[in-house]
Amino acid sequence: MTTPITPQTPSRIESTLKAAAHGALVIWSFPEVRIPYATVQEIAAQTGMNEDYIPAPPDGRSVWEKVTNCGARGLRITVSDAAMAEIKDEFRVEPQARLYTTMISRTLPLVRHLVAEVVVPGDRTGDVSRIQEARNQRKNQAAYILKYFAEEDGTNRAEYLKISANQYINGEVDLMVDQMKDEIARQMGNADAQDIRYGIRAWLEAHHRTMLNRSGGVYFVPYRADTDMKAELDTLRDYINACKPYAADHENLPTCIIIEISAESDGFYAVEDILRTTVEEIKRQMAGLRGMAGETATKTGKRQGNLAGRVRDEWSIIQEKIQVYQQAMGLGLKSFLAEAQQTADALGNLAQIETITSLNFTGPDQELLDDLAALAAGTESLEVEQQEPVALGGLEIKF
Repeated sequence: MTTPITPQTPSRIESTLKAAAHGALVIWSFPEVRIPYATVQEIAAQTGMNEDYIPAPPDGRSVWEKVTNCGARGLRITVSDAAMAEIKDEFRVEPQARLYTTMISRTLPLVRHLVAEVVVPGDRTGDVSRIQEARNQRKNQAAYILKYFAEEDGTNRAEYLKISANQYINGEVDLMVDQMKDEIARQMGNADAQDIRYGIRAWLEAHHRTMLNRSGGVYFVPYRADTDMKAELDTLRDYINACKPYAADHENLPTCIIIEISAESDGFYAVEDILRTTVEEIKRQMAGLRGMAGETATKTGKRQGNLAGRVRDEWSIIQEKIQVYQQAMGLGLKSFLAEAQQTADALGNLAQIETITSLNFTGPDQELLDDLAALAAGTESLEVEQQEPVALGGLEIKF
């Protein structure tokens, strides 16, 4: 069980611990915001945030296609009072109305129709021909033609042409089109919370975080010998906190708190809890990697090569993560004995596939297998001495 977190917000990361710190807790939240993309870039430049984790303005075409798509089931709209009375009197049922998007042209300029459709939902008169006729009369009444153009100078523009007023529906289609225009303009000009959260999570992943709260928001980031992680974490916190003025709700602000963790930390997550959570997380990653390796064997051609490349990259990330936690917290190979052996076997099987040998999957090294067997027979503790790198399928592995 973890102990309660009672953090105090420091002005900068200051270690008051006697023992060397293993890493730091990152406690953060990022509620809804509206920040112009240019402002996000300015904040990143001022705080030193790596541009790889900064949201960029979206592609105009993808935004237009997403916003003007009413979905497979359409958007519900209301039937006019006159039509409601007429249809209920004739068919004894209440009609339903929806707005659909139909694609007319998938090449530039893109052309879509917004179609207002009124449907009589059931036949309670017994006259199939009459109700079918009523349905046909009220179907496919296009209300708007939407066009999207990509100009030679790199700019984009859209046109919204109203072509008919459906007598059976109220006038909210005009309002919905106006809302589409506003939403497209908003998405093109402003980053929202999801855009920025995506970059923050990518930053945490790149620094081998361990999630300590299943719902997110609390992570452990290990320190590394080759990186000034205190400065990196300062940058992350400054970047998040600098977005506070742009919060949609000024009582619910973007927040980031950094707390160092060492073996003598008191009142925070214990090192043992963090190690246990990290081990379970890496085991799940290894299990996913073995599944991906098995799936690769069932593919052919380019798909097989692409998936094998992902296996190689994921394995490299897992190896690096284990090495980082070994250096920061004394994590050793024995914690992953069974999973490492199974993963080595899976990669060994993958290496037998002739079409992907160019990816350097040469099979598990016998020295690694001997080390695994020795650990299985021994009584080695969790903290093991760092070994020399062992080659596994052309990839450097350190445990």
